[in-house]
Amino acid sequence: MNPFRSIWNWILRLEYDWVKVSAGITLFWLIGLIGLVLYPYFVGGKITLGGHKTKMVTLLPTNQKVPLKVVPYDAQELRGRQVYVSEGCWYCHTQTIRTIAVEMARYGAGGIWAPYSRAQEYEYDWPQLMGEHRHGPDLARVGGIVVGWKRDPRTGEMVHIYAKTKYSNGWQYAHLRDPRSLVPGSIMPQFPNLFDQYGRPTQRCRDLVAYLQHLGSAIDWRPQTYKSIQPPPIPIAPGTAVSSSPSPPK
Repeated sequence: MNPFRSIWNWILRLEYDWVKVSAGITLFWLIGLIGLVLYPYFVGGKITLGGHKTKMVTLLPTNQKVPLKVVPYDAQELRGRQVYVSEGCWYCHTQTIRTIAVEMARYGAGGIWAPYSRAQEYEYDWPQLMGEHRHGPDLARVGGIVVGWKRDPRTGEMVHIYAKTKYSNGWQYAHLRDPRSLVPGSIMPQFPNLFDQYGRPTQRCRDLVAYLQHLGSAIDWRPQTYKSIQPPPIPIAPGTAVSSSPSPPK
């Protein structure tokens, strides 16, 4: 005998209409819970997310439970945040990963899902730059973790040292100079104003990249063996003299 039909017949035999309505709503809620959540998780098929197979409805992976260590911005990163705002980066990029399997898998690394964003991570952000449009990828986990300090020889300031960033500083500079040289089909504009006449990053550009490397630094989640993505080598024509000097040509 169908158990749901038996329950429904019992509801119809109830004396008061409001009890019938309440019981009917509860029954449909239970059916929805079983059909949309419990059944797909325990019985449902699997799909591929982030290079590995997972159930269509899944609980949070274990790396979502790692502790937070929120690090305040240094002076360079604060200036970079102002550049991020003034150049309109927040028009096209968000800084928040939702508790959705597809998002956590997309922004993961090495088969490990990226942790979803926590409220504590925005402790030093005012105003918050979570964004509302995603014309470009989310940047909440584009940075790495702070492993120390160093003195910047250009400004004399103490700045953070990062490890396990998604992209190296060189990749970020090349991407800001010409996004389509690294990501074909990208709709991101070039930022020639962030480079001098010799194509070297200005202080505003270095500040911006320092800010990007800070994003997501509150959680150490990438594998210990992770290596930042580097830009491809620039092809040099045969017979071209190559100089290691940082000075511009005369």
